[in-house]
Amino acid sequence: AIGDHETALRALRRHMQVTREILRLRSENRVRVERWRESLKQREQMDTLSAEASSFRELSLLDPLTGLANRRALEPLLHDALVDMRDGGRPIALALLDIDQFKRVNDRHSHMVGDAVLRKLGELLRHSLRSSDFAARIGGDELVVLFGDASPEEARAACDRIQQAVAACDWSSLSAGLEVTLSIGVAAAQADDSVETLMRRADRLMYGQKPED
Repeated sequence: AIGDHETALRALRRHMQVTREILRLRSENRVRVERWRESLKQREQMDTLSAEASSFRELSLLDPLTGLANRRALEPLLHDALVDMRDGGRPIALALLDIDQFKRVNDRHSHMVGDAVLRKLGELLRHSLRSSDFAARIGGDELVVLFGDASPEEARAACDRIQQAVAACDWSSLSAGLEVTLSIGVAAAQADDSVETLMRRADRLMYGQKPED
């Protein structure tokens, strides 16, 4: 109305500049938000994959029947324990456990009962051992216990407790007339032992305890 066109044009230009800047900032913010959401999604996916990988790794080191560790988990742990012992660390002992006449258990009572025996034995071991001991199933009806920071006498005393727990268990609840006994060989680790020699010595001692058929 006044006719001050120059002032009006300057105001319009400033308004348009501010409007463009607001639109630009909004656009940048949308991009940032989308990038943040994508980053968050990727992070969640990575966390999920990491958890799955950890779970798969744990499963690969467990015996699915007994819930104990398997040979893959035992051998590197035993190797490290032997290295530590040679470097002046704690003494260790290894016990090899074998169910007596396990084939007869499977033949007379079924393989399902045989599996139940192994599961129960895994449970008894978990309740009988110290936190510093490590139990694993290495195949069939053979199990291993690694006794950390234990003298041969302490390891044998622990094995006696395991056998007492097995003897006290009501195996007939799994199948009428079922009886289960163990043969156990205990070997104290020596400075020149490897994983193989220590396990082989425990195996020989275990077979020396086997009852005659």
